[in-house]
Amino acid sequence: GVYVLELSGFRRNPDFNTTLLVDEGMQIHGAPTFWDASKRIFMYLSERSKKWTLTYRYGPSGRDLWQKVRGGEADGAGWAIQLEPSLWEELNPLGGSTTHMEVAFVTEVRTMREAAKLKR
Repeated sequence: GVYVLELSGFRRNPDFNTTLLVDEGMQIHGAPTFWDASKRIFMYLSERSKKWTLTYRYGPSGRDLWQKVRGGEADGAGWAIQLEPSLWEELNPLGGSTTHMEVAFVTEVRTMREAAKLKR
């Protein structure tokens, strides 16, 4: 599996240019989720679309999207959706246009030993 992802290339949501760590304990539909260090941003595999989705944990209204997605109420909700391995679509949840761009997985760590080195 993949344990750490380092993302870059997001323009509309620059907060997504970050390092995400796998959290096997916080699963959605049996799949692990990835979180930034502050637990403010997470990435999950949408059961409906079968695409990786990036979102903020708390939406503009302050609701906990983690709880909504995990409970199946907001599956697919997010600010960015992976279309292909390095192609993402950044959404504007408040309406308006979307942006397609290349996102680089600068670091993709596949062993816990590698992950431990990055966490230090």
